[in-house]
Amino acid sequence: MSEKKEIYQLEHVTKVFREGNNEVRAVDDVSFSIYEGEIFGIIGMSGAGKSTLVRTLNRLEEITDGTIRFDDVNLQELSSIQLRKVRQSIAMIFQNFNLMMQKTVLDNVMAPMRIAKKLSRQQQREKAKQMLEIVGLQEKAEAYPAQLSGGQRQRVAIARALAMDPRVLLCDEATSALDPKMTDEILTLLKDINRRLHLTIVIITHEMKVIEKICDRVAIIEHGKLAEIGAVEQIFTEPQSSAAKHLLLPFIQGDNPFDMTDKRCFRIVFDGRKATEPVIANLVKATGEEVNILSANTRSVGGVGYGQMIVEIPEDPVKAEKVLDYLHSIDINLTEIEGKEESL
Repeated sequence: MSEKKEIYQLEHVTKVFREGNNEVRAVDDVSFSIYEGEIFGIIGMSGAGKSTLVRTLNRLEEITDGTIRFDDVNLQELSSIQLRKVRQSIAMIFQNFNLMMQKTVLDNVMAPMRIAKKLSRQQQREKAKQMLEIVGLQEKAEAYPAQLSGGQRQRVAIARALAMDPRVLLCDEATSALDPKMTDEILTLLKDINRRLHLTIVIITHEMKVIEKICDRVAIIEHGKLAEIGAVEQIFTEPQSSAAKHLLLPFIQGDNPFDMTDKRCFRIVFDGRKATEPVIANLVKATGEEVNILSANTRSVGGVGYGQMIVEIPEDPVKAEKVLDYLHSIDINLTEIEGKEESL
């Protein structure tokens, strides 16, 4: 297998905002790489610093310290002219679409090519039509943004971003303003574009369902710091940081499952191989002991079904050992949830 090429290298990146005597470290000593052709997610709660971080990837935000290299070029060393040229390879879409409402869909998609003076007017029109076909909106070329749904507007924004043949697409909360159905459609489109064009996509979000649906790897940001990074499947099945556990712990109808118990609780994770197995029923049959399911759900991660449960085991040490021995014997991922209030 050929070695993955790093398209981004972040080394000790820090961004400090100062106002008077106040100092806010929005990004705090963050280091990681993004590989060419992958869909890379950056997730965190509101105020975690993730949107500031993504804006440093094209120098919309200047970093205070550290280094960001794009395709082995130090972005901080580029002149304004050099930076404009590099930015043609780094497209960006936003939550609010940023379309020109007085221009047609076709004119919106042509805009970056016109600004860059790329291609003739006729070539720009043909290229714009090709991009609209990719996003499934060729019949809306002469419509205006006000005549489109939110999902359609985001498709126009994606087509506009693709018009410059970028190598990277930065998506800053690009689905947050959409309903669940439109969100799924846009994420499916992005995944298709990633495969067809080998386009590197970086997705900023606070929603784990977005990460689960299309990302290859994810970085979890908490208070400006990198809390954890890894393959989505790895983070989902074996979260190490409290931030990851907080994002992943399932809730049923918004309730905290630990309000119902003060006993020992375990998180069981099972992948597609075990997702259809009656794990708890088999446990009861094999051990004669019962466990209390506090919460359970299933999700699709990278197209593979995953499930997880929060279970309460018996208080009696002998009974608890029988339950745990059985779960270990079937080679299932099992983690005791310690410090419940801290984890939540």
